[in-house]
Parts: sequence; C-alpha cells; structure tokens
Amino acid sequence: MANQTSSKNTSLLITLSSVFLIGSIAIISIIPCPSEPQFIFYKVVLALAIAGMASILPGFMLVKYKNFVSAGEALAVFVFVLTFNPALIANNPRCKGFFNLNIQFYGDSAKGIILKSGEVKVVVNGRTQIIPIQPDGKITLEDITYDILRKPILLTPQIEDYHPDQRTIILEDQASSIDLVLDPVVPEVKVEGIIFYRGKPLMPGIIVIDGQNSRTDEYGNFSQIVHSKEGSNMNFRFFYKGVPIFNSTEVVTVQKKRYI
Repeated sequence: MANQTSSKNTSLLITLSSVFLIGSIAIISIIPCPSEPQFIFYKVVLALAIAGMASILPGFMLVKYKNFVSAGEALAVFVFVLTFNPALIANNPRCKGFFNLNIQFYGDSAKGIILKSGEVKVVVNGRTQIIPIQPDGKITLEDITYDILRKPILLTPQIEDYHPDQRTIILEDQASSIDLVLDPVVPEVKVEGIIFYRGKPLMPGIIVIDGQNSRTDEYGNFSQIVHSKEGSNMNFRFFYKGVPIFNSTEVVTVQKKRYI
C-alpha cells in the first residue's frame, strides 16, 4: 500500500514538474524580454519545475545563500534556481527596448548617386511621420521598439526626379543601417514641328528620335513623345522614301522647325 502511494506521489510530482517546465518554456518564448515582476514569476515557476525533478533523483545538495537561507535536497535546488540571476537578459540588446535605424538613399544601383534632398513619409507601427533627408543622404528612425521586427516599415520617398513608390522594409533582426536605391523618373517631352526638304514639306517622311519613330503628315508636320528631359541631347534622324537624309545629335526642345 505504501509503495502504491509512493508511486502515485512520484507520478504526480513528475506530471506537475513537467507542466511547470513546459510553462516556463512557453513563458520565455512569448516574453523573451520580461519585466522585473514577470522575470520573478518566471524564476519561481522554473525553480518549482526543476526542484520537482530533482526530488526524484538520488543524492544530496546543500545551498547557503547570503547567510540567510540554508537548504538541502530539492529545496536546495529550488533556492539555487530562484537566486540565480543570469546576465543574459541584461546584456541582450533586444531587452534594452529601443534602437535607431539609419536609411541611406541612393539614386542608382551602383550607389554612386547620393540623394541629398527631399523628404520621406514613414509609417512605423501605425504611426506616420515626415522625415527630411539630411545632406549625407540619410534619415534616422529613432527609438524603434523591438516589436517592429518582422513587421513592415513603410517608406514613401518624395524626391524630385525619382518615383514616389512606397517601399516596404521588414527587419528580421536589429540593424543599424540599410541602403535604399530609388528608381529615377524618366520624363516625357512632346517634340513637334515641321520638316522641310529642298524647300518643300517633308512628305512622306520618317522621324526617328533616339529610336522612337513618327511620320510627317502631308504638310511636313510631326509630333512625338520622347522619354527625356527638355534640354538633354538626343539623336535625330530623318528619312525620305527609306533613304536617310539627316542625322544629328541635338538638344531636345519642345518645338522643332528644320530646313534640309
């Protein structure tokens, strides 16, 4: 009868210890950076679990703590775990609460063009702010909490001559800086005019401006949208009956009137 009772007590002890141990693992997984009261509760649960397991094992352990506590066997294990204060949490940067993130903006994939003006709309954890770009091409997101990890940070750059497409950053771990390359906007200019060939309107004629074709009408008029800034250099080629009659690199202007 005594053996059955002892066996039942041992089984109950193992069960309770296992529950406490699983609970400890669950707590530290859900709250990796506990507050001081949470950490004390976690240590009590863990100490109970380990002491329960230790009470089943043979042997003896004696613990004295600051001349106030003297305990042996399972109680000694309980006291040891309860009074153990690891520095892992204190030294864990995630448990410090905040970090800063620098974002560097470039205007080309080679990262040779640093964008030094403009501003960026930033949404972090539902909070929106407008941050100006510094002369070194950076913005700084200050005091970001660690709960932003694996969550989206939304960036909408507002920089002249670059696409204002929204960018999404997801940090898997703490980072002090990241680089962001923006896509330049290729502007459109409508080039139109009249082409004269040997004193008469060029008809029918083909106008090729940097590889983009258009045709003249019966009066020599042409109109074409080109992807370039006004004032930049582009190649103009004119054809009459399939024969090239003019080839030149010129500055793009909105209006063209050419005599050949």
